[in-house]
Amino acid sequence: MTDAQLMARIQAGQLHLLAVLYKRHYLKLFRVLISQTRNLPMSEDVVQDTFLAILEGCHTYNTSLPFDSWMYGIAYNKVKEHLHGTTQPHCEMPELPDPSPGPHEQHQKAEHLRYMARALKAMTPKERVLLELCKNKKYKDIAPIIGCDPGTVKHRVNRALKKLRSKYDALQRRGV
Repeated sequence: MTDAQLMARIQAGQLHLLAVLYKRHYLKLFRVLISQTRNLPMSEDVVQDTFLAILEGCHTYNTSLPFDSWMYGIAYNKVKEHLHGTTQPHCEMPELPDPSPGPHEQHQKAEHLRYMARALKAMTPKERVLLELCKNKKYKDIAPIIGCDPGTVKHRVNRALKKLRSKYDALQRRGV
């Protein structure tokens, strides 16, 4: 059964089917959130809040549109709610180097990952979420999630990538 079919049945009162959607999307949503917020407790809360909002707002879902875009839009708004007026404690999630390369390659990769992690950390949460969304979605699918047209999404993604590149290059030049 597709996500849209499940949502149609949930809208018809079969609320227990939300468990199927939860099992189907929990891990993917959680991974996106933790990669962007670097905050384990907040990511767990946002996943729960997202599915609660899906249940409470199931009547607003248009079954002709992709469910995951709608879900990510809700999650995006929940992240904004959690961040509003809150300091962001970050939990460090170290990247392990690939065991197959030699020591020199491992060092270079670790250095690259360290610079990238620091550059990403310097980005705003909105920019990090936007960059994560554009990994596996088209601009036209991201547009309804963040509430703008695809052209604006493209502009924001390009601006965020330029900012990320600039921060990465600055860190690399300084050797920090």
